Amino acid sequence: MKKISWKSALVGKLAVAAGTACLLLFTLSATVAHAQPIITFDTLSGGEVPIPDGYANLQWDNFYTVNGETIYNGDSGYRAGVVSKNNVAFNAYGEPADVYVDSGTFTPIWAYLTAAWNDNLKVQVTGYLRGRMVFSHTYTLSATKPTLCIFGATVDELDFDSYGGTLHAGYDGGGEHFAMDNFFVVP
Repeated sequence: MKKISWKSALVGKLAVAAGTACLLLFTLSATVAHAQPIITFDTLSGGEVPIPDGYANLQWDNFYTVNGETIYNGDSGYRAGVVSKNNVAFNAYGEPADVYVDSGTFTPIWAYLTAAWNDNLKVQVTGYLRGRMVFSHTYTLSATKPTLCIFGATVDELDFDSYGGTLHAGYDGGGEHFAMDNFFVVP
């Protein structure tokens, strides 16, 4: 009868533990991905149209969607703001926009925001729960690359207000618009 060394037994137990951990992580990541959607806006029309109420189980006020790859021949922060596929959301007319639920709550975790025209555009994001401000963060955005903006508090309304900045050299448009992509929300 062959004697098994303690080293062989330990390696075997470690391999089983590692395999179990990988299976657990795979199961958890699949569960988390299903329960916590990332809103990509890619299932919507990319033709500068309002995001319909009920999209991703949220209400949308003054948010539109556009194909960031083709709008303005790609010479804008809309193209720079594309994180997944082609579509991005944006604040129409450069005016304040918000996302809310009629009843219940949601937890916005993060989103990628990009200035559409102005370098150093400021966007103030304010979360409310039952009319009470829960948080307020101001982000300074680039017109050439997305900024990961982290929120992470349970709210029933999330307001976006953009202002300032200076026109990025080479962009033909103007205004205080921003693009949003990959909005990670926990229902």
